[in-house]
Amino acid sequence: YMVPQAAHVPGHAGALWRTDLVVTNPQKHPLRITAAFLPTETDNAEAAFVSDTLSAGQILNVPDVLSLPAFQGRGSLGAMLVWAREPDGPCRAADCTFLVLARTYNSGAAPGAWRSAEWLPGVPAAHALRPGDVATFGDVSGGGGVRTSIGLASWSPAPLRAWVRVLT
Repeated sequence: YMVPQAAHVPGHAGALWRTDLVVTNPQKHPLRITAAFLPTETDNAEAAFVSDTLSAGQILNVPDVLSLPAFQGRGSLGAMLVWAREPDGPCRAADCTFLVLARTYNSGAAPGAWRSAEWLPGVPAAHALRPGDVATFGDVSGGGGVRTSIGLASWSPAPLRAWVRVLT
C-alpha cells in the first residue's frame, strides 16, 4: 500500500503536522509488516524501513510514525510504502491481506484527538490514479480557521506532473 503523505514537520501559524499509522492483521496467521519511508525529493532506491510481526487479529497503532528511530534524520515529509509477508517468507496474495490507515494532521490544534474523518486507507497499486484520472476530496472544512494538507506520491521511476485544485 502507498501512504501518499507522511510528515513530522512544523507548519504555518504554529501547526505541527505529524502522521499516525494504524495497521490491522485480519488474518488467522501472523504477518510480517514492513513500512518504508520515502522522503520528498530523494532517490528512494534504499529507503529506511521498519518491520514488525503482527499476530492474528492484531491492531498496531503507531503514533507519529516519523519519530521512530529508523526514520529520524531521514526527512520530515514524504510518502510510505507498507507491505506484508508471512514470517517464514512470501505468501499468496489472499494470505497477505491487511489494512493500513494513516492520518496526517496538525497535532498542535488538537493533541491526542481521535477523529474518524481524518483517517485514510493506504492505496494499493491496482487502485492508484492513472494519467488523466481525477481524485476528489469532499467534506473538507472551509474557512480561515482551518488548515489542511494533501500528499501526492508516485510509483513511477520517472517524474510526473500533478495538479491540485482547491475550491473554496
